[in-house]
Amino acid sequence: DKTVERIALLHPYQINQALMDKTGKENKYLALDNLLEEPERNKNRRRISIGISGAISGTMDMGEKADISYGSVIEPADSSYHTKPAASKYKSDRYDHEMPVSFGISARFHLNDVLAVSTGINYTKYESKRTGYIQGHKQSSMQKVHYIGIPVRFDLILAESKNLSLYLGAGIQADKCLWATAWGKTHHEKEVLWSATCAAGLQVNLTPSSSIYVEPEISRALNTGSLQTYRSEENSTLYMRAGIRFTLK
Repeated sequence: DKTVERIALLHPYQINQALMDKTGKENKYLALDNLLEEPERNKNRRRISIGISGAISGTMDMGEKADISYGSVIEPADSSYHTKPAASKYKSDRYDHEMPVSFGISARFHLNDVLAVSTGINYTKYESKRTGYIQGHKQSSMQKVHYIGIPVRFDLILAESKNLSLYLGAGIQADKCLWATAWGKTHHEKEVLWSATCAAGLQVNLTPSSSIYVEPEISRALNTGSLQTYRSEENSTLYMRAGIRFTLK
């Protein structure tokens, strides 16, 4: 049968070592059972998890908002719009950036006991208060920029037990602007934005097939697009991500 075939494939040294317990006495049946169960344990490690998460972010100095920036990308619908003269307080549009908010769904594949790879789809919203001048009067408008991103990350599992899992991860993410709005106009950015990410994670198992997790994550922008957003002013962003995972066996 299959059990006999598996024993036949074992090296004699493996069998001899397995036949001796900690006291040096023979315990053939128990030792062989443990040896034959090892492939099954490894097989269970090759599992797939589906996760749903949300994240809030902050600057690396933990401030409430990013620094104010200036620029002009999306022209207002009113053709009479113009920036104030250079001698004025505002030489161009002024942006007060809010913290970005992110939501995502992910799939995590365990390659072995210590390594996993994950990917998925993340949605991120950047919102800024944009101030400019129309016919000499200061006007404000909320600029909203919507991105969809695809991350790829490798996780190194540092410790794992029945109830807890601790890991570190590093990867990369590609983001594409879906649309942006300001001054009543819609703008589309063609460039793909890239960022490098690193994270630390703690997972708490609720049941054998479900768990909750938290992941402090740092995202470092590798390039910036034409739109003035929080990302273009803060190259490094700290996210606190939390979610729930469902394990498929």
